Amino acid sequence: MAHFPDLSVYTYHPEEIIGFPTGTTSCRPGYERLNVGWLDAPHEFETGTVADGFADALLDIIAGRRINQMRGFHVCTLCPAQASPGRPRSLEVVHRSRTLYLGSSEIRVPSGPGTMFAAPTLIWHYVTAHGYRPPDVFVLAVHGYDPEWTSGPWVPADADRRDSRGDPLTSPDLRPLFGGEAARKATPALDLRPVPVQPGLVLDNDAVGLLRDGLGWYDMEIRWMAHLDDSGVLRLWRSWKGQQVYEARLVPGPDGATLTGLTVEQDPSRHQGTLDREPDLFERVLRSCLDHPRRFRAGHTPYGPSPVTGAPG
Repeated sequence: MAHFPDLSVYTYHPEEIIGFPTGTTSCRPGYERLNVGWLDAPHEFETGTVADGFADALLDIIAGRRINQMRGFHVCTLCPAQASPGRPRSLEVVHRSRTLYLGSSEIRVPSGPGTMFAAPTLIWHYVTAHGYRPPDVFVLAVHGYDPEWTSGPWVPADADRRDSRGDPLTSPDLRPLFGGEAARKATPALDLRPVPVQPGLVLDNDAVGLLRDGLGWYDMEIRWMAHLDDSGVLRLWRSWKGQQVYEARLVPGPDGATLTGLTVEQDPSRHQGTLDREPDLFERVLRSCLDHPRRFRAGHTPYGPSPVTGAPG
């Protein structure tokens, strides 16, 4: 691992390659990047305690967007040399969403206007195993982290966007992601009850990625909001009132995730659907919650194509 002093200007990669479950976005950043957590023996580093919850919040960021993913990985040079024979292995840590492999990518944490912190994913190991204390400004930024930064002004409109096959995305991604107004509008269910028969659905990685990004509020034509959180819980809300109707869990697998534990709102003031109509009704709703983001991602709105695509809706 290369060593860079904390809060020095980041120059490791000239571009930012942001990894999504459905592809990548590459751009020349218009913001200044400051190094944090680039440790390497024998260089000294600050040690001390950090605020409660900091390590968990940091790991949540690492479980999100991957920046500048590499084919290989760095090992921790602060740990004792590996005694057993064989090739070094990447560090693994269990997050509530999945197992994470540290040392092959970076994270970005927005700071003030025009400034972004750049850290290796090994920073979590340095904090938890070696007592590393990052600068206070970074700790504050982690606690105030906004996961929606990749869909905001930090990423320029002319960024190179590609799908999971590496093909260019020629249409603008118009998806109304879950966050901001949608998150404030959403209210929890009052009486969730399990369905008598579970749907047994297996969703591919593209569908899982779309649900993680979420479907936020658009207008009355889009009747549902959906979001898969970092703990693997999927929730669906009626968009016009923001009332939750469905909740389930996605269990990750090698090629996607299995949906289990489906529950449905049964408070009559919130939802009139009965359990004997499930899971068929849920499957139709979920299908719409995936079809809409795919059309938005291709540059289509409920009223036709965007001006860029010029294709039929």
